[in-house]
Amino acid sequence: TRLRKLDEGRYDAIVLAAAGLKRLGWESRIAEVLPPDLMCPAVGQGALAVETRSDEGIAYRACAALDHAASRAAVTAERALLGALGGGCQVPIGAHASIADGRLHLYGLVASPDGSAVIRRETSGPPADAQRLGAELGRELLAEGGGKILEAVYGYSVPVPVPSRPLDGLRIVVTRARGQAEDLSRRLDALGGTVIEFPTIDFRPAADTAPLDNAIAHLSDYVWINFTSANGVRFFVDRLGSRASTLRSLRAKVCAIGPATRRAVENLHIKVDLMPEEYVAESLVRAFEAHDLAGKRILLPRAAVARDLVPQELARRGAHVDVVEAYRTVVPEDAAAKAKEIFFEGSKPDWITFTSSSTVRNFLSAAGREALNGVRIASIGPVTTATLRQHGLVVSAEAARFTVDGLVEAIVNGSISAPSR
Repeated sequence: TRLRKLDEGRYDAIVLAAAGLKRLGWESRIAEVLPPDLMCPAVGQGALAVETRSDEGIAYRACAALDHAASRAAVTAERALLGALGGGCQVPIGAHASIADGRLHLYGLVASPDGSAVIRRETSGPPADAQRLGAELGRELLAEGGGKILEAVYGYSVPVPVPSRPLDGLRIVVTRARGQAEDLSRRLDALGGTVIEFPTIDFRPAADTAPLDNAIAHLSDYVWINFTSANGVRFFVDRLGSRASTLRSLRAKVCAIGPATRRAVENLHIKVDLMPEEYVAESLVRAFEAHDLAGKRILLPRAAVARDLVPQELARRGAHVDVVEAYRTVVPEDAAAKAKEIFFEGSKPDWITFTSSSTVRNFLSAAGREALNGVRIASIGPVTTATLRQHGLVVSAEAARFTVDGLVEAIVNGSISAPSR
């Protein structure tokens, strides 16, 4: 329709998307391709984002296979620039990121609505620093006159952000599994940190499902079902399949070790009867002190490799505990290659976070101890800390509360008291 109007003489010229013309086979109609430095596109143009559930199901895995690292880095940088500007639809704001020769190049601009003032700036750096590069360029645009343009349009002053957030300038590695890192990454990002997600752990169903199937067949025999992780809940329910609704009709009570596990249970509309004050095995055992366990059957679906403290202590108090493997942890196939890229081919990160003993062991298996030379280590709690120390590693910060919030607090406190390089 628009090309017809052009051919009818209604316009002298028309600006269209080159990609659309190429798809229609009309590339020959293009008289000139406008480069980004002449007509900068809006943030995120040309990128497709697909949202799925974060349960690592078939949709998540299918889309993860399509994830394009260069596009992700480019869009991350552009969105960080827009976030620093805080602009809306009333102000022309452009950003275009591209990756060439292993470096991310970012071009950005802010213009007055009538085009009388245009502020242009650009920067470049490692793709892993996309968030930081975008935010810094946004701040620079504000300081160089973009702030005045925004103020004139919106009628209020837009303060130039300064790197006063406690984690500004710090690169922080998150080792949680894909699909489970979002909460921690979001909190660190909000405090100014540049987050590098490096999953050192992945989850698979139990190698031998017969014991779990047998326990499921006799669910009515159990007085308690103890879940020690959200993953235990997920894989247990996956094995239940269409029988998951039977959990709500059982007489068994449910114990969850912490808030994340509790949420996983309650999302199934199942009541959690017991949760310890602290989210470690020792506290879970203490939580049962007020309950008579003599002769009671307790089901504990968990990872293939886990501490035996809980089943041993509950059995010592007279309970019959069935420990069944609900899932197993594995090292992601690309972990070694990612470790080389993050820790050996460029500047090392400032911090690395560990949220379980498995993330520690898997990291060392993929990267080795030398990868952590010069990197400060943050641990989510004493059990993870003990594993790190067993491997001769020094822990710079340990969470006082064994949660994501507690881990973030520990990193902030450690960064303030002893700033990184």
